[in-house]
Amino acid sequence: MNGTTQFNQDRTPSLSSYLSQTPKERGFSELLSDLDLHHPPCEKLIANQAFYALAILTYNVLTAMKVLELEDDQQPWRIRTMIRHLLSVPVTVSSHARYTRAWIRVPRWLLRIWRVFIQQWIPKRQPGRPSKREEAFSLRR
Repeated sequence: MNGTTQFNQDRTPSLSSYLSQTPKERGFSELLSDLDLHHPPCEKLIANQAFYALAILTYNVLTAMKVLELEDDQQPWRIRTMIRHLLSVPVTVSSHARYTRAWIRVPRWLLRIWRVFIQQWIPKRQPGRPSKREEAFSLRR
């Protein structure tokens, strides 16, 4: 009995150090598993560097989108969940009489999120001539 108590007391520091590393490990897991980065795509070092740089950029953009745009109850979502819910769109492709159509099946809640995102981040041009202020920021001179 005394040996078991000693074992549990010795194990407690190890368990606490393991639990303190969990957020770091989860971060690596999100990056490697969710974006499927465990194996480099080819043998060329420069191509692999470009692949991983693009993957890091994708991860950063999705993380920023999560922090800025998602509701509080959606903040614990992993990158994999965001890709599944926000970026993967179910499509039905049909072909008839030399025409091919893609029917996009989007749930209403997802459509609302994208509409709010577009309204907030993509400016609309007002009808009529641009104001002097808009001309000052225009690329055409």
